[in-house]
Parts: sequence; structure tokens; C-alpha cells
Amino acid sequence: MSSRSSVTPVSGMDLLRRGPVFGGIFRIRPGEAIISQDQSADWQIRRSLGMSLQWGRIVLAAVAVEIAAIALLVAIVAAFGPSEPEAASAFAEWLGQWLGPLAGAVGCFIGGWWAARGLSTRQIAQGLMVGAVAAALDVGLLMAAGAGFRILFVASNLARVFAGALGGWAAQRRRI
Repeated sequence: MSSRSSVTPVSGMDLLRRGPVFGGIFRIRPGEAIISQDQSADWQIRRSLGMSLQWGRIVLAAVAVEIAAIALLVAIVAAFGPSEPEAASAFAEWLGQWLGPLAGAVGCFIGGWWAARGLSTRQIAQGLMVGAVAAALDVGLLMAAGAGFRILFVASNLARVFAGALGGWAAQRRRI
């Protein structure tokens, strides 16, 4: 029998010497037998720490959502906006307050679906994190631009998180 999956009696002193996580010991009472760190315990710890999420896909989708929303705004202003720089800037600001939330929510739905598709579990959490990371990026961009607090920004970012979770749900249902 492998030592990775054997049952080992442990005392309270062993817990103090080996530590609660790094020594492979989990939820121990003195005198009880425990299971040393095996695949199922490792999986539970990784899941509880969020390591079962695919963070690369989450970040990639969130960044793509923000870039796409900004690129869409620039393209619309360039195509349909006024030619004077000051008027174009005012038009972009007005259009951005409506286009940003809509494009962000739609993008987070698509990004949440893309990031969660193919996963066997935690699709909604994967999509939700796409929305949360996109919302965090949006808040960072707004702060960098010196934008003041507006309830529209709060609603927009909540919509991003909800839309990302909805995209994860759609991936779980496999209807799209």
C-alpha cells in the first residue's frame, strides 16, 4: 500500500510539529486517525483555494472584453462622430456612458461562456470570475481616467458580473 493513501494515527504534538496544511494533515483531533494527503484531499484543498478555476482563460476573456468595448467605442466615434476633436471627445464621452455598460455586459456573457465551455464543473463560478475581473479592470480604468463616482458605473459593473455568471450557466446548460 502506498504511503500517500495510508491511514496514520496522529497526536496533537504531530499537528504542532508538522503544521495543519503543509505537512499533509487536515482537520485533526488528537488521537484520531487521519488520511494523509492523497489525491482527493489535494483536490479538495485546490478547489477551496480556487485553483480548479482556469485563471488564464478568465483573465484572457476579461481583458478581451475590455479591449473590445474600447475598440467598439473608438470605431463608432471615428465612423459616425464629429470631425472636430473637442466635439468628438464630448460625443465619445456621451456614447461611452451607454455603450460601455452594454458592450461590457454582452462581452462578459460571451467571455463567461467561452471561459466556462468544456469544463466539467464550476462553469458558473468560471463565468462569474470573468465578470468580476472585467469589472475590476473597468474600475481601474475609470479611476485612472479620473472619473467620479456614478451609480451607472456600479450598475454597469454589477451587470458584468451577472452576465459573466449567466454565460457560465449557459455553458453548463450547453444550449448555445
